[in-house]
Amino acid sequence: MSPSAFQQAMMRGMAASPFKGSVTLMIGNAEHPVEHCVVESGDNAAKAEEYGLQHVRTLSVQMPKKTPLGVSTLPERPETKHKLKYLGRIYNLTSIEGDDEASPVWVLEGNAPL
Repeated sequence: MSPSAFQQAMMRGMAASPFKGSVTLMIGNAEHPVEHCVVESGDNAAKAEEYGLQHVRTLSVQMPKKTPLGVSTLPERPETKHKLKYLGRIYNLTSIEGDDEASPVWVLEGNAPL
């Protein structure tokens, strides 16, 4: 499968996902909304109780690097200093994956105080 065919198939799958949503990456004062993200949110209550961690709200996002038309969804690579906004809550980025060229998505994880 060619890279463009894979990208198109991935975008169709993400658009059909029941977990899809719009996420905004906040870079400084600028907000960059990105559609067709696969989003999973929850909290770390079990880990907090078991390991004595701070109880926080968690967010995991698979954010496409390009739109179906091949346009970049973000002006720059996400960094841990940036923030994610989802359903009115602002999350601090804690993990960023997807740097390799073959990856069609950024996998971002963040947390926010309860």
